[in-house]
Amino acid sequence: MFVSGLVLWRRLSKRPKKMLVREIPADLELILPSEPSIPYADPAQEQPLLRQVVILFGPESAALSPAAIAALEEAARRLTERPELTVTVEGSADSLGNASRNLVLARDRAWAARQFLLGRGIGPDRIRSLVLPPRAGGTEYERQRLRSVRLTWKV
Repeated sequence: MFVSGLVLWRRLSKRPKKMLVREIPADLELILPSEPSIPYADPAQEQPLLRQVVILFGPESAALSPAAIAALEEAARRLTERPELTVTVEGSADSLGNASRNLVLARDRAWAARQFLLGRGIGPDRIRSLVLPPRAGGTEYERQRLRSVRLTWKV
């Protein structure tokens, strides 16, 4: 079965979680909106949506890849179209190697994304930069996801 977008799912006999999926594994069960356990959102009290862009980096690198530049160009375009939006830039690193070096890498990654947005005309008062402490990842996939910058803004 193929779907795209955010869905609620639960692994058999576990509590519901949200995930972005393209293909639903066989041991997952979709939770359909008709189930009484999922409350319907009241549009009058609806909170603003968060948009997030994740930019991945190589190990021991803060250099922007072509894919990262394309993602930042798109983010800059959206921020230029909506001058009321502010963005949070969060730099992070995995925990392999020296902890202080990883903190510097996280800072440099956030700085690279911030400088790119500033270069595209986004004002410094609209960009909030954070550096997250290095976190442990068990698999190579998890470590790759930790070597990243996350851009988040409310819509």
